[in-house]
Amino acid sequence: MTLAEVMVFVALVSMAMLALVGAQIYAIRANLGSRERALASSIAYSQINEVLKEQREQYSKVAAQPRQKVLYQPDFESAVGQIYYDASEDMKRITCSVYWLDRSVAREFSAWTFVYRGPP
Repeated sequence: MTLAEVMVFVALVSMAMLALVGAQIYAIRANLGSRERALASSIAYSQINEVLKEQREQYSKVAAQPRQKVLYQPDFESAVGQIYYDASEDMKRITCSVYWLDRSVAREFSAWTFVYRGPP
């Protein structure tokens, strides 16, 4: 093998290693973002379930909650809102939005469900 062939071989191996390292860094960043999104989803559905429990006990109770930090998850904030879907106020749409920062970029996850008062 000549010196030129060895240099070409080393250059090709170096480029392959850089590409592999770049792919690993991208995968780690993607995994972190999906983990935060999964946690936000869990927070939102947990809060919706709490509101549904309260609404089944007392439908007339206002489900709205202002934006506030999530207990035990200080990097996340959540807000709950309600909208009546008909004039008789027999159906509500409950929405929970979870907010967080991902590498200084504001992110949001929202989940919603309907609550029906049912027949009297």
